[in-house]
Amino acid sequence: MSKAMVTLLPLVLGASLVAFPAAAKKPREIIQDLTVKAEELTSRDSHKVAVQELGLLKSWLDDARSYLQDEEELDLSHALDRANAATGCIEALLNLADAEDQAKQGQTRAEDKEKQVEAVNVEVKQLERDRAAVESGRGAP
Repeated sequence: MSKAMVTLLPLVLGASLVAFPAAAKKPREIIQDLTVKAEELTSRDSHKVAVQELGLLKSWLDDARSYLQDEEELDLSHALDRANAATGCIEALLNLADAEDQAKQGQTRAEDKEKQVEAVNVEVKQLERDRAAVESGRGAP
């Protein structure tokens, strides 16, 4: 390993550990946590908006397991960085899909209320015509 690699390795490994809440976690624990997170995200993806990203996440976790077993620390660090970044991206996609779904439901409710208001307005206009007719002495239609 070159002198530059030996100097940069702690920086690179440290950078990937900073992204995780518990910097003292071992790579195996990080992989396990991300694997659990991947399963949670998969079960949340009812709209199937993150299928490709979930596949990539699982692939990077498989790579990380392989790098861990082969003790390839730099590649392991990169794979964990990618997997960690992917979880954030997937969460954002799922949150967006949920928000869009809620917006559509809200729009549907608003349209239904609009129709109810229109129906009431028609009824009010008819009642006003009936009242005007009664007041003018013509009687009810």
